[in-house]
Parts: sequence; C-alpha cells; structure tokens
Amino acid sequence: MLTVFNFTFKQHTKGKGFAFVTFILPVIICGLCIFASIMMASEDDDSSVDKSVVKTVYVDNQTELTYLDFTGFAQMAGEYYSDVEFKVGTELPKKSPKAVLAVLKENDEEYSVNVSVAKKSKIDTDELSAMGDMLAVYVEQLRTIDAVMKSNEGEATEEQVMTALMPVEVSHITEGDKDAGLGAELIQMFGPLIIVFVLYIMIILYGQTIGNIVISEKVSKLMETLLVTVKPVELIAGKIIAIVSIAVLQISMWVIGIVSGIFIGDVVARNMNPGYSNVVFNAVDLIREAGKDLAFSAPVIILSVLALIVGFAFYCIVAGMISSVASKAEELASANAVFQMFVIVSFLLSYMLPLQGIDSEVISIILHAVPFTGAFMIPGSMLLGNVSLLVGIGYLALLIVFTVAVALYSGKLYKNQLFYNNVKGSFLKKLLK
Repeated sequence: MLTVFNFTFKQHTKGKGFAFVTFILPVIICGLCIFASIMMASEDDDSSVDKSVVKTVYVDNQTELTYLDFTGFAQMAGEYYSDVEFKVGTELPKKSPKAVLAVLKENDEEYSVNVSVAKKSKIDTDELSAMGDMLAVYVEQLRTIDAVMKSNEGEATEEQVMTALMPVEVSHITEGDKDAGLGAELIQMFGPLIIVFVLYIMIILYGQTIGNIVISEKVSKLMETLLVTVKPVELIAGKIIAIVSIAVLQISMWVIGIVSGIFIGDVVARNMNPGYSNVVFNAVDLIREAGKDLAFSAPVIILSVLALIVGFAFYCIVAGMISSVASKAEELASANAVFQMFVIVSFLLSYMLPLQGIDSEVISIILHAVPFTGAFMIPGSMLLGNVSLLVGIGYLALLIVFTVAVALYSGKLYKNQLFYNNVKGSFLKKLLK
C-alpha cells in the first residue's frame, strides 16, 4: 500500500499547478487578509469617533422648566453626540433630514420627551429612539438643576451645575445589547453553513479525481500486471489515502494563510490605529457572550479540524467505493452521478434545514448521527459550541466508526469486482449486487 501511496502522491503533486495552489495561494490569501485589516484600520482612523446622524434638535418646551441649558448634553451623553446643536422651535423646518423635534411635556410633576423627525429624514428608528432616551435622562437632570436654582434664586454656580450633570450613569440604552444578540444569532446560523459549503466544494472536486484514478488501471489494461505485486485492497487504499492527504495538505495551508493573515493584520492594524477593532475577534466574543463558552477554544478547534478531515475522508472513501464498481469509462459517469446525488442531497439537508430555522432536537440528532450529513454538521457545531464537548466527541467517534466500516467494505467490493466481475445489468444493479 505504501508503494501505491507514494506513486499516487508523487503523480498528483508534480508540476507548477500543485505548487501554486499549495504554497503560493496561501501566501496570497494571507496578504489579502492583512490588506483588508489595514484598509479597515485606515477607515476607522479617518473617522476615529462615530458621530450621530442627528445634527440639530429643536426643543419645544411645554413645561414649567426655566433652566434649559443643553450645552452639557454632549459631556453627559458622550462624544458621539458632540456635533448635535440645540435650538428652540415648535416644529421642524422644511428639508431637515438630520433634525429632531423634541417636545417636553409635564403631567402631574412627571416629565416626558416626545421625539419626531421629518418624513424624508435620514434618521432611522433606532437612532431616534436612542436620542429620545438620552434626552429623557438629560431633562431629568435639568429638572433637578432647575429646582436647585429656583430654591436658591439663581445663586447656584456654574461649577455646581456641572457637578449635578456629571454623575449620570447612562444604562438605559438597550439597542446595543439587542444588536449583539442578533449578531450572535446570525453567526450561529451562518457560521456552520460556511464550513458546510467549503466541505461540499472539496468533496465535489476531489471525489471526481478519486473516481478517475480508481478505474485508471482497469481502463488501461494494467490491472493484471499490478495484481502480481500488490493486493487489490492495498491498491485502492493507497490511492484514496494519497488523494485525501493531498487535499488535507492544501486545505491546511489555506487555513494557515487565513489565520496568519488575520493575526498579522490585527497587529499591523493596531499599530496604525490603536482603536481598531477586529471583526473576526468581535464575532468570537459575541458567540461566547451568548453563552457558548466552548466556542473557538483550543480543544474544540482541534476536534473540529479532526471532524472535518474524517468527514472529508468518509466521502472520499464513498467515492472510491462507488467508482470501484465501474469497469470502464462509460460506467464511471454513472458512478460519479450516483456519488454526486449522495453529496448534493446531504449538502441540502445540512444547509437548508438549519437555514429554515428548524429547531427540532430529534432532527438535529439525526443530522449529526447519520454519516452523510454528520460529515457536514459536526465540524461547525463543535467549533461554534452548539453541542457540548462530550456530545461532539460522541458524534465524531460515530463518524470514525462509519468511515472505517465503509473503508473495509470498499476494499472488499473492489476486490470482488476484480475477481468476480460477472454481474450483468446497469451500474446500480452491480452496486446493489
């Protein structure tokens, strides 16, 4: 088997194409990741602090408050609102897409702030709601200052006024918490789908390659010569293991390129802009904050990579098993069609059911336990912490058992097709027989 492995490995690693895909392409990917981080850091640096879309607030005071000094609003609310200008007005002027009308009302010593915008405003609902909440907190402070100044007949100093404004703790804005939860849910939904899609592309590309090399000796009439020195089981095993090793090597180099680019890019970007925030690291933090503490931890990453390799090997062995029934090039087309049918159906089940939001525990267990869909589901579920470590190991062990069983059966099937190839009829009939 080692001889077949070495021969197949050397045959498929010769040439400039393999060197480019395996070694040069990861360097290009790494460079692109670094470049992306630099560009994002530059954009963050250009707009070091985000500013509110709101530029003008027209205040319509319908209360008994007499002290309405909004000069301290930005100091309380933060630099995000530093460009907001306050004016007195009972309605919004025409063509005011970045203006807000704030109506202050009083009812039984309770104050309220009603905010509104023009019809063609550029201020969305979330921004308007946040501004209304901030104004409500500030007006509450103004009411305290107003009462102090009235009781002291205007004897309060400016320092006392600013002291009264400073201890405000802004904890009423919940929009950011909701967005974080939504972001975590989106990552939980689409993160595994990325892994599913990558594995699908790998299986389609390398599955056909395995089909071609499995029957190459049958077509070229070299089988009789080869069987003198190597056993049929060793022949097919050496071929499949060689192709799987090449695929794993290439994918590993790509992953190294991506990870290296992300970390190197983060270091470079932070040197350029200390306030730079890495979107990848933020996504990981969102998942962990959502209660997935195991997500992207070292043990989970190792097990996820192992699950990805085992799942890929499983489909490669299935491709070799199905192709071993073919004895000529015409039958190989039918073999590839059957193999692709298994891959596409499994891919759609793994891709579409989670995308549709189906949250059935039974369906989830079936998708992870059945090897055809489990190969797609297990790596992403473990990486994102959707399953516990113990359950993930159980699913991975089950996938390994199926992979070994299919490998043993493939070797036996290949041997039987060489020595007892007397089954007549279609390709499917031969496979079932």
